[in-house]
Amino acid sequence: MPSPIDAERLRADAVESILQRKSGHVMSSLSASDLIASALSWLTQLPTADEVMASTLVLSKGHAAPALYAGLAQIDSSLSFSGQTLRRIDSPFGGHPRAGAVPTVLTSTGSLGVGLAFAAGVALGDPTRRVVVIASDGELQEGLAWETLRIAARRRLRNLLILVDFNGWQTSSAVPSGETFSGAMGLRDIETVEVDGHDTQAIGSLLARWDCTSPRLVRASTSRLRYLPSLTNPDELYGDRIPDHTRLALQQDLRIDLVHESSGS
Repeated sequence: MPSPIDAERLRADAVESILQRKSGHVMSSLSASDLIASALSWLTQLPTADEVMASTLVLSKGHAAPALYAGLAQIDSSLSFSGQTLRRIDSPFGGHPRAGAVPTVLTSTGSLGVGLAFAAGVALGDPTRRVVVIASDGELQEGLAWETLRIAARRRLRNLLILVDFNGWQTSSAVPSGETFSGAMGLRDIETVEVDGHDTQAIGSLLARWDCTSPRLVRASTSRLRYLPSLTNPDELYGDRIPDHTRLALQQDLRIDLVHESSGS
């Protein structure tokens, strides 16, 4: 049986690739890193090949693609993921996941709500298939996400589990939590659960204990700065250029050894 995904290594590899490429979403990758590591570990450690084939993982939070790629590279050593291959036109490792480009990526995501809707469609089309989707709290403000949740509740898609990366932040402002998760909790026929989004054991237990009687919506509380104690201004990680002192803080906190510097071209 494959080893569990190393979440610490996943974070380091994901952020290293972004720094080398000088392009990508650091915070999205970091806050979702433990959710992605836990979900990939669950998928690869299912006891039989039939169970693996009957399970689907969707990253609806497409901005966290580097974290997904870093985790997949731990599973398949033939995947040459790095800053040299991230966000290149001729590379499978796009800025957002692209359908069929790498293993497990069944649909292109990044546009808000699209991956969530796709996951619900897969669950609806095959009630025997277990579908896990990782979404963001900001994404739940999108109308498509609410339409999907209502359909999932009405059809009682017990084979659908939604992990919401609840870091409380979107590109340039805080997420109004009262409008995102509280409303979803009011939907009938959706089971809501809260978990520490950085506790891989707790997340793994939720995934292993597939006893849903209705769609399960998991509020996974995360922090953008959980693994960045040296960072004083997180706003510097949003934009076209990360300042040198912030790059050094990232390298120090995540224990990244940037051996090769990319030209960023």
